[in-house]
Amino acid sequence: MLQLMRTESKISPVRDMFNTFTDGFAGSVLPTNLPLDIHELSDRFEILASVPGLSKDQIELELDAGVLTLSTSVCCQDTATPDPEACDCAAPGTDGNTVLRKERIEASASRSIRLPVDVDEDSITASLENGVLTIAVTKPDVQTPRKLSIS
Repeated sequence: MLQLMRTESKISPVRDMFNTFTDGFAGSVLPTNLPLDIHELSDRFEILASVPGLSKDQIELELDAGVLTLSTSVCCQDTATPDPEACDCAAPGTDGNTVLRKERIEASASRSIRLPVDVDEDSITASLENGVLTIAVTKPDVQTPRKLSIS
């Protein structure tokens, strides 16, 4: 019978102690896939994205050729930064404290959505409330077909 072998060294009780302590926080970082809900209403589409803990400065919306892109950037210092290399997560603790473990990380995520061709791109609005970003995409007025005369 085959046995599963651990590849980690057994000589790290301090690491195991910290891993046990932090197991409850495993899901607390920003997901990198940005889950979305998309609803179709009679006059608009609504796109809802859960972005808990982010400010509007950490979220970017871009519309290019009918594709709406939602991007987020989180720095371990809890500030928005367009360049993850500019975030100094290895900085020593403030006030003379020693940082023993630092798990807050830089994270960025992006999602792109191809909008239906018949949406009014100039009427797209976005609002952020209680960690939920709501993007409203207004549908254009329905035009009735008209008959053309033949000369």
